[in-house]
Amino acid sequence: MVNPSRNKGTAAETALVRYAREQGFPHADRIALSGSADRNDVRLTKELRNGVCVESKAGRAAETAGDLLVDAWMAECEAGRRNAQAALGVLVVKRAGYGPTRCGRWWAILPLGALVKLRNGTPVQPHASIIYRGSDALPVRMHLDALMPLLATVYGEED
Repeated sequence: MVNPSRNKGTAAETALVRYAREQGFPHADRIALSGSADRNDVRLTKELRNGVCVESKAGRAAETAGDLLVDAWMAECEAGRRNAQAALGVLVVKRAGYGPTRCGRWWAILPLGALVKLRNGTPVQPHASIIYRGSDALPVRMHLDALMPLLATVYGEED
């Protein structure tokens, strides 16, 4: 039986992996499902531990998501980051009118504190809970195209 929601998710994750590999993450790959200990959908770095993971959302819900749904997805992304023991979790949300071949224009959402560290060329420490509290936890939304060079500077890997 065909599951349209799963197919959209798989297509989005596959597009993100392809895009990430072109942007300096040759080891990017989809993360295998792990039951109740979800580790998000895509890893950018060879090692997930202390690396970067992505929670992706596609379909109609993503294209029309309001603040409450994005907040819930950010909490899901953070739980996945902790389960993966990754340094950074990024939520990527599909935008209406931008299919998988243009995923660089999708929204990337991450905590303000993490963005500041990336902008300064500093890796996010995996257990730096300050990034996920107070004003440092405020979500920042930007195009994935704008975030990837910052991520590549700090976390990019050679093949």
